[in-house]
Amino acid sequence: MQCNNFVRQLDLAPSPDSQDPYFTDVTAHLRVCEACRAKMSRKLDAERAIRMTMESMAPVPETLLTSVISATRAVKARRSRWRSWTAIAASFLLVIGLSASGYTYWKQSQTEAAVERLCVLSIRNHEVYHNPEFAVSDLVQISKWLSGRLGHFVKMPELLSIASATGARRCVLGEHAVAVVNFEVDNKRSSLFSFYPSQFGVEGVITPPKFEMGYTVAVWDENGVGYSLVSEAPVEKIKAMFASGHMRN
Repeated sequence: MQCNNFVRQLDLAPSPDSQDPYFTDVTAHLRVCEACRAKMSRKLDAERAIRMTMESMAPVPETLLTSVISATRAVKARRSRWRSWTAIAASFLLVIGLSASGYTYWKQSQTEAAVERLCVLSIRNHEVYHNPEFAVSDLVQISKWLSGRLGHFVKMPELLSIASATGARRCVLGEHAVAVVNFEVDNKRSSLFSFYPSQFGVEGVITPPKFEMGYTVAVWDENGVGYSLVSEAPVEKIKAMFASGHMRN
C-alpha cells in the first residue's frame, strides 16, 4: 500500500510496536518504511512535549506564592509596592491564561484523537462482522433484545432516521461491549454502534457525517448515549437521514 493510506492510523497509533490488533497494518508498514517511522517518531516527540508542558503548567507551585510574599514584604516604598503587586497580578494572569489555553488545546486534541480512534474501531468491526445475532427488522424488538443481552437499556437515536433494520448484534470495541444495529441505505451496508460516551471519551461530541478510510462515518452524543455510524452509502445520502441541521453540515 502507499503511505498516504496510513495517514489516519499513524495519527492514532500509540507506538510503532503497538500490540493492538486494530493497528496491525500500520505497524507492519512502519517496519519497512523509513519515512513513516520518522513521522511516527516526530508525532510521539510532540505528544511527549505537550504532556510535559501540561504537567508543568497544571499546578501553581507553592514556592511561587512564598517568593511573591517575601518579595512584597521586602518592598518599603508605597509606590514600589503597588508596582510589585501589579507585576504579581500580571504574572498570575499570564500563568492562568497560558494554562487555560494550553489545557483547551490539549483537551481538544485528546477529544479529536478519541473520535478518530472510535471511528477506526467501528470501521474495523463493520468490515469483519457481517451476520447479525438477531435477524429482525423491527427497531422496538431490536431495542428490547439488545437491552436484555447487554444488561442496560439500548435505545434508537432520535437524530438519525432509520426506517427498518436487517438485524442486531453485540460486539466489542476496544475494551467495551457495545450494541450494533445493522441496516441498509440503498442496499449499502451500514452499522450503528451504541455505547456510553464516557467509555470512549466522546462526551458532548457531535461529528457530522464525513468520508473516512473509504466509509461514511459519524460520531455523536445524544442525551447521554453515544453513537458511531459506519456506512458504505455516500456521505450526502447519510447526511439527508439526520433530522438536526447541525448534523447535516
